[in-house]
Amino acid sequence: INAEYGAAGAAGGIAVAFGAPIGGVLFSLEEISSFLNFKALLQALIAGIVSLLIVKRVDMFHTGRIVQFSINYTHAWHWFELPLFALIGVIGGLVGCLFNVCNIQWIRVRKANFGQWKVTEVCLLGIVSGTLNYMVPYCKSSMLELLGDLFQDCTAGSTLDICQDRALDTTLFLLLGGTVKLVLCILTVGAAVPAGLLVPSLCVGAMYGRALGLVMDAVQKTYPDSFMFTECFEQGSCVIPGAYAIVASAATLTGVTRMTISLAVIMFELTGGLEYLVPVIIAILCSKATADAFGIESIFELGIEENNFPYLDPKKEFFHEAYAFDINERRAFKVIHSTGWSFRDLNDLLERSTCSGFPVVVSPTDQTLLGYISAKELKGAMMETAVTKPHNVDANTRVRFCANIDDSDIVVAHDKRTSTPTTSSGASAVSPAAASASSTPLGADNDGSPAVLELSLIHISEPTRLLSISYAVFCLKKKKIYVIVQYV
Repeated sequence: INAEYGAAGAAGGIAVAFGAPIGGVLFSLEEISSFLNFKALLQALIAGIVSLLIVKRVDMFHTGRIVQFSINYTHAWHWFELPLFALIGVIGGLVGCLFNVCNIQWIRVRKANFGQWKVTEVCLLGIVSGTLNYMVPYCKSSMLELLGDLFQDCTAGSTLDICQDRALDTTLFLLLGGTVKLVLCILTVGAAVPAGLLVPSLCVGAMYGRALGLVMDAVQKTYPDSFMFTECFEQGSCVIPGAYAIVASAATLTGVTRMTISLAVIMFELTGGLEYLVPVIIAILCSKATADAFGIESIFELGIEENNFPYLDPKKEFFHEAYAFDINERRAFKVIHSTGWSFRDLNDLLERSTCSGFPVVVSPTDQTLLGYISAKELKGAMMETAVTKPHNVDANTRVRFCANIDDSDIVVAHDKRTSTPTTSSGASAVSPAAASASSTPLGADNDGSPAVLELSLIHISEPTRLLSISYAVFCLKKKKIYVIVQYV
């Protein structure tokens, strides 16, 4: 449930920050969710749409539009620009790797030397950040305003600051501003206050990308008759620096976070520029390939590893020679048999055991795995049966566990003396192949006494539990140790 709430919250946050509800849903699936969960997908979509409607109603930016940085370029991209967009992707991947490495190193320095000075560090970062942003041209405004200006095209009547200076001065100022913001982002991400990661990365890439776009625009105007610009003979100036800013911002964020599909959709929803979706995707793919080639993980995975959070990277393979018994030899696991139990025995077992569940086998001599039942579900089934049939159930009531291949998620409790079925909550079991039939008849126990209560082990499709039990059975067969463990 917490994971589903987290995915929905992430989708809502992306929808609010970028006006991108679909991109938020894809972001929650790509970066937050461990596997495809259609319930979580629907919740994330609802959260994103509701968040966007609230933003539309409040209209914080006073634009009256959902698309925050709407672009209206006079023409689309040209074929000669595709290699440049790929080059931008490579540069974005390199910048992302540089940021990740430097930021993790700075986080380690902070932990080792400034752990007791968090407030002082935040104050110093605030002073330095404010001073530098005030002194560097184009950096005085907020990052969202700066991002919107960088994406726009300079027309004849444009009033943007980045359109007023000479092209050379603007290029130098953009390179300086991008470098300053990159350094500040390295220093602030991971501090004791939220400093932002997505928008600063977009700003750094956009400043570098617009600088490259201004260079290409100057080259095209200087050599208009070159064979490279044959598509521009009738257009005059055909390079749009704002488009390079869009492509470079996406490439840089991919290098930092390894976002791919979700980022492409976010950039489309952020700008409304469907024609530039292809260059954005090309840059994203080149950026990811470059970053992966250097073997440097995303900032999220590096942070997880640095903080020793329990996480298994699905892209990696882990080889070891240990068995389930070796890993858990110091833990007290309990395997129960399908017959020979009474209510008193199970109550004593639940009181003594610290396990959250029990694998069920046929008998001490037949270690066939019938299924698995959690302690909570077992206790609930016994309590409900005792409440609903108080006259037929006592401490000596015999209990047996049977394999029942069913897709429902209930436990069936059956009183043999009255033949009246009652229903109690929750149980779980393993795959149908593991649930082979027991050799003992359903109506009698090993000692011949009537089996008053049957607790069925219901087949479920939860991947973690199924894989855990399958792995335990594999280790059991390989090492011939009659102990079965269940990871929880």
